[in-house]
Amino acid sequence: MRRELVAVNTAPDSENTMHGDEAKRYGFTSGLVPGVDVLAYLAHEGVATWGAGWLAGGRIAGRLAAPVYDGETVAVETEPTADGIASRVVGADGSARATATLALLDETTRASLGARTDPAAYALAPVPDPADRPPASSAVLEPGIVLGTQHAAFHADRAPRYLDEISETDPAFRADGAAHPGWLLRFANWALSRTVRLGPWIHVSSDAWLLTAIHDGDELEVRAHVTDRFERKGHEFVDLAVLYLVDGAPVAFVDHRAIWQPRTQD
Repeated sequence: MRRELVAVNTAPDSENTMHGDEAKRYGFTSGLVPGVDVLAYLAHEGVATWGAGWLAGGRIAGRLAAPVYDGETVAVETEPTADGIASRVVGADGSARATATLALLDETTRASLGARTDPAAYALAPVPDPADRPPASSAVLEPGIVLGTQHAAFHADRAPRYLDEISETDPAFRADGAAHPGWLLRFANWALSRTVRLGPWIHVSSDAWLLTAIHDGDELEVRAHVTDRFERKGHEFVDLAVLYLVDGAPVAFVDHRAIWQPRTQD
């Protein structure tokens, strides 16, 4: 299966200047389309394959491989696998920009999450005032560091603009008003960027487990902490565990990886 869409850079004026001209310092042509939006293109394939039920029992493990730029026409290609489907975003030259595996969750798989979806395993912390955020450093991103707890309500009537930006047309989101997995991934980014002050940085991958669909009026609580930090090829990486709750019950879990300090081309 193949579909085409035109990518939109939804964050050209973001505090993360990797979405603007600063990206050229790191070897890119221009500002990057946010990785969470690129993975959102692939999340569409979950509901296209299994219907809206996938939002209450599905998984998408996605990785960003190369940049996608504003206005670029990309294709989403999907094929079945033994365990679900494999999907990828490809450029006009056929190169993969992002890849993902998607699957349905059975009860055994859900149970395997264990403490990763136990609210008691996630401490709460206030989101600091933007001016009071500490600069990102190895010390403030040590494993175990608790990130700011976010609260937000999902309003289905505000979703169409976001759905337009990611070229999402499925009735599960347009007519039925379910929250899109890509919208959830944004909170994983914000767990980091609203807790520490970052320079240009890059979202690398997300492994999202969708446990319960989120609908209009649901009040979301997002808890997160650092699980790992390491250096590879001059890049400084950080891993996060992010738990999403509605009325105290887990509705999603995400393992999230980012390069908080990329190497430059200077």
